[in-house]
Amino acid sequence: MKRKYIQKSILCLGLLVAMSCTDNFDEINSDPQGSTAEQLAQDFNNITGYSKVMFNFIFEQDPLWGYQIQQNLQGDVWSGYMATPNPFGSNNNNMTYNLVNGWNGRAWDDAYTNVMANALKIEHETKTKGLYPEIYAMSQILKVEAMHRITDIYGPIVYSKYSSESSVKEYDSQEQVYTQMFADLDEAIVTLSKASRFW
Repeated sequence: MKRKYIQKSILCLGLLVAMSCTDNFDEINSDPQGSTAEQLAQDFNNITGYSKVMFNFIFEQDPLWGYQIQQNLQGDVWSGYMATPNPFGSNNNNMTYNLVNGWNGRAWDDAYTNVMANALKIEHETKTKGLYPEIYAMSQILKVEAMHRITDIYGPIVYSKYSSESSVKEYDSQEQVYTQMFADLDEAIVTLSKASRFW
């Protein structure tokens, strides 16, 4: 009985090993609906895809209600630009100056998760490799557009040292942030002005 069991086990194991080896593994396991790296490189989609995310999170557009938390329920109600008839949280919310952490952190989270992280990816794919300076310049403009709001909301932010390898990020004062932003915009203008001669 034991011998039959061992023989069947060895046969099954042998079949499993024989069936698992294939010469065209990559072809079989590629997604027919997805894009390959070579396909993404056409029209610079491997780089400009990051720009789309940055653009969509200057003012959060996905999900659609994200804009309400990022902008309306944080800055607009705090500054008196907007009011609501709904007493959210038993009227303990930003409209009564009892700040809600989930509302107040949304703009910060969007800025660093979706804008700064993607700007860093574009910088890596372009500037550090010496490719497509125009795409890098456009990403700098999008980054400034998003982050000037963030420094106005929160004050000092991580901006110039964001890409540093240190695990502890150094904050810039608002003056330093705006100085760096103007430098980033100046660099983008020069780059795009040179490129416009070929258009």
